[in-house]
Amino acid sequence: MTDQIGIFDGHNDFLLRLLRAPGLRDKIWLTGEGKGHLDLPRMKAGGMIGGFFAVYIPSPPEPAMIDMDRAMENPPYDLPLPAPVPLSAAQPVAAAMIGHLMWMERTGTLTICRSAAELRATVAAGRIAAILHFEGAEPIGNDLDALHLWHAAGLRSLGPVWSRPTRSPPRSSRIAIAIARSRARSPLVWRPWEAKSIDWLPSTQITTDCAACHSFSRI
Repeated sequence: MTDQIGIFDGHNDFLLRLLRAPGLRDKIWLTGEGKGHLDLPRMKAGGMIGGFFAVYIPSPPEPAMIDMDRAMENPPYDLPLPAPVPLSAAQPVAAAMIGHLMWMERTGTLTICRSAAELRATVAAGRIAAILHFEGAEPIGNDLDALHLWHAAGLRSLGPVWSRPTRSPPRSSRIAIAIARSRARSPLVWRPWEAKSIDWLPSTQITTDCAACHSFSRI
């Protein structure tokens, strides 16, 4: 009998569930409700060894919000992008979602991996290996100071924009410098293929020196 090949998932929105139901996180993560993207029992049963846990900032409700799902059932369609989310609104949401991921780590069932070596050690120990990912860069201001804050909290994967207009973009060279400095300590995976609006992104895409993390980011 051959050993089971572990599954490392490229994206999940599990933290959004905990954000919306923080009082039920023991039941949602540890016990499992059998619904949603994943939970600990189903990950173990399905052979999942880890994945990218996304921090996503939901758009606030608008008075005349379009029913996107219904509109997309009748192509062709041309839907407006949601309004930008201000930094002051995005950062508390990101902090709350990262707090839930850190709670999951404190249960002893999961580790927020900050390097390829830590990822391998976590898998070997039988815990879920989590890579903290930002689906959109709304929690990062134009001065990029917050990029270093989130990196220290465990951020290792970044999709710079996602399905809404961006704020006034910083110079791409400043982004490259900031990411390069972060990578000097531990790699930050740059995920331009997730971007929906990339007019201001540098023409030469940035990748990570860490072959293991870079390959995981494309699963």
